[in-house]
Formats: sequence, structure tokens, C-alpha cells
Amino acid sequence: MGHARGVVDARGAVGDSGATDASWSGPRPLAALGVLGLSWCFTYTPAVIDPDSIRRRWLERLGQPAILDFPFAAIEEVFPVTAGISIAMVEVGSGSISVSDRLEAVGFAPCSTDVEVLRIESPVPERREVSEIAFAAAGSVVGVHLAHDPATSIIAGQCLAPAGRLEARTRFAADVWCLPPDELPGTPPEQQALCDAITAGHGLEVFVHTRAIRARACSLWRPSLGAETELEFVLDAPVAVYPGTRFGLCYEGLTFGAGFVRTAGA
Repeated sequence: MGHARGVVDARGAVGDSGATDASWSGPRPLAALGVLGLSWCFTYTPAVIDPDSIRRRWLERLGQPAILDFPFAAIEEVFPVTAGISIAMVEVGSGSISVSDRLEAVGFAPCSTDVEVLRIESPVPERREVSEIAFAAAGSVVGVHLAHDPATSIIAGQCLAPAGRLEARTRFAADVWCLPPDELPGTPPEQQALCDAITAGHGLEVFVHTRAIRARACSLWRPSLGAETELEFVLDAPVAVYPGTRFGLCYEGLTFGAGFVRTAGA
């Protein structure tokens, strides 16, 4: 006994291996479309969004530390001392930074800036002073005295890493998640207005490391509160990113979601 291959063409007619029924001239009930006693039944099931499971998965992901195989620190504030010497308040994200380390400051400038760590100071809150330390480990917030080319400046929002380990990018693809409506302030009409503005290309920022940067989605995007998606963004300024960099989605100072960089472009 041969094998019958029942296929349904664009009209809903059944044929063998894609052959069409030339005598068909109108709609045919699906219940009548049987092949070898099998009934053909088609049901459209829309995608189901489960905000609670999405939320739990993202909170777990956001709670995990970044895993990098090189020292990394984000610059929060900069205080120029003299030409070629600046004090930077940094948060060490991975590894450790030591006195005499030679690093690069990357981001918010066309080119990276070579720096040398001259001194590291750790705050002592109970005495309202700082103490000099030899190195700062991941999780530390410290003041770092940096020597650099007098013709260059250290900029808040830049990141420190060994030479060649970071690159500044103005474009990246990312996984993003929007907070559910009950975790955002405002009334439903106000939340709708936020989504309308971002869809129109207004007010979107991504908060990367220590600074918010104006951004826009490369394709038409309307935020779906409580849902996750994949997007590509273009930024107004180059920022140091690597696969796995986390960021916040912001609108006029309000954080309404989060994301992780998947791949970085130019």
C-alpha cells in the first residue's frame, strides 16, 4: 500500500504532493477534507505572554554579576587636577585595579585614552576621610588618580580596562524587557502616552554603566509593557559595550525596562 501525502494548498483544497483540485470552485468545509480517514483541523492559537514568568526570569538574570575575564571599572565622576592628571570616582565591576596599572579609558570620545593609575583612595565614612590602598577589587567604589596625555580629557561615563579589551560602539543589538504596567507609575493613559512617544521616536534613552544616552530603535518599536523582545539601537554617543552589557531603558528620567547587549556593531 502506498503512502498518501495529504497537503493543503492556499485555497484549502487537498491534493497529492502539492497537486491542486482544478474542479474546486468554492469554499469546502474543513470537516470534509479527509485523507485516509484523517480529519484536517486547523486552529490558530495566538502567542501567550506570561508577564509573571518573564518578570521572574529577567529579575534572576539581572541579579547575576557580569562575568568578564579582564579588569573593568566604570567612571562615575571626574575631577581634573592639572593638565594630564585627573581623579576619577569609579566602580570596579570585575577583576581588580592596582597602582601602576596601565589601562584605557573608552567611550564618549572618538578614540580611547591611555591612562596610568597613580594612586587609589578608598573612603572611610566614619572618619570622613580617605585611605590610600594598593588595589581595588570588584564591587569597590574608589577614587583613582589617573595620568594621561595633557591634550586629552577623562570623561564621566567612560570605562577603564586593559588596552584592546573594550571598544566604543554607537550601535548594538539587545534583548530587552519592559516592566509590567503595575510596576510603573502613572495612570493607564499616561503609560499609553509614554509608549506613543517612544513609538514616534521621542525621549528614549539607554542608561549604560553610569550615564543615560539618547537612543533610537533601528526599526519601528512600540513598547509592550510586561513583554520582552529583541531590538537594535543606535546611540547618540559611543559607549564601551561588550556582549552581556546590561542597561536600563529610560524615558524622561523614568526607567521602564532593562536590556542586555547581544552583539555590538560599528
